[in-house]
Amino acid sequence: PKPIDDSFSIKAYNSLLESFDYDKKFFLKSDIDGLSKYQKQLDDELKNNSLEFFNKVNTLFKDRIK
Repeated sequence: PKPIDDSFSIKAYNSLLESFDYDKKFFLKSDIDGLSKYQKQLDDELKNNSLEFFNKVNTLFKDRIK
């Protein structure tokens, strides 16, 4: 298994944003800038059973679809 560290976080962050908005139609640059603080924190959220990043991305995505 791969270690759950900042490298993992960066890959997961990029993959998740790509999955939500692969054509870059929904998220604004300001959304991505606001989410960028989580880029190296996903490993910590995973270890702490936190869904803060996922909830923020999900909420933003729903808002942008509207």
